[in-house]
Parts: sequence; structure tokens; C-alpha cells
Amino acid sequence: MSVLEHTLAKYQGLSRLGFASDERLARYLKVAPGCVSMLALMNDKQNNVTLWLDQDIWFGDLFHCHPFNNTQTWLLKKMDLDTFFTATGHQPKVVFLPAR
Repeated sequence: MSVLEHTLAKYQGLSRLGFASDERLARYLKVAPGCVSMLALMNDKQNNVTLWLDQDIWFGDLFHCHPFNNTQTWLLKKMDLDTFFTATGHQPKVVFLPAR
């Protein structure tokens, strides 16, 4: 496990991390593998998914997001993501992850 994975697992109280299965991606976010994006949280009506973000990313001004497929990328302002998170009931957990 990398330092980043170890640190994030520690924040979450887990012994290890892994990628979500194809079935979990479909069930919770309604996306295919390779198409995961913060925008997919709008499909998580039961609020089962928690978004964890590195503080260096979160304190940026612009964010690249796939709009439910990986053939396009949208560039969003942080203010727009804040509005999105409020509307979907999701608030990211912002953590410090050490550089590699």
C-alpha cells in the first residue's frame, strides 16, 4: 500500500483501501468503471458514498469532472461544486495527504 493509501485508510479507520467493484459503482453512483466523477454523487440519493479530497485539490479554484462518461471533461468552479454538494446533500471530507 502506498503512503497515500495508508494515510487515507487511517483517516477512514480502515486497515486497507480498494477500488469499488463494477457492481458497487453501478449500484451507488450509476457509472461504469473509468467514469467516476464527483458529479456522480447526484445519483447517490441515499447518501451512501462519501467523497474524500486532498486539501491541495479542494483549495484549488477549478475542478475537472467527467459528466457521467469519460469521453468529456467539464471544468467547474469551486463555487459551483459547493452549490452541487449542498443540493445533493454531500459534503466532501477534506484531508491532508502527504506528497509522494
